[in-house]
Amino acid sequence: MISPQSDPSPMPEMKGVTEIFSLSCGHCRKMESILPEIKKLTNGDIKQVHVIFNESAQKAAFIFYAAMVQTDNKPSHALVEQLFAFVQDSPKDMTVEQRKTALDKIFHDNNLKALTS
Repeated sequence: MISPQSDPSPMPEMKGVTEIFSLSCGHCRKMESILPEIKKLTNGDIKQVHVIFNESAQKAAFIFYAAMVQTDNKPSHALVEQLFAFVQDSPKDMTVEQRKTALDKIFHDNNLKALTS
């Protein structure tokens, strides 16, 4: 992992990087902020694959891939952070309708079609 103390060396010959992650993972959320620097160092594209290991991860993956499909597989880092925040920071006592409204707003604010429309 790249840290502020390290002196990363460019790796332009690297063929590609694929991040396996989950929107429900706090460590993955931190990694999201580092991906632009990795992209610069590798001079390449970073692919992201959302894991599905239980029902909660399946729902999060559905949200992520809905954004991927609508952004030509290149959601902005800001959008992905909003999705992390929705999955990780939404109050646990939100009603289904409140969750729907919050998720619809994220998609609408990013000029995407809402999942529930």
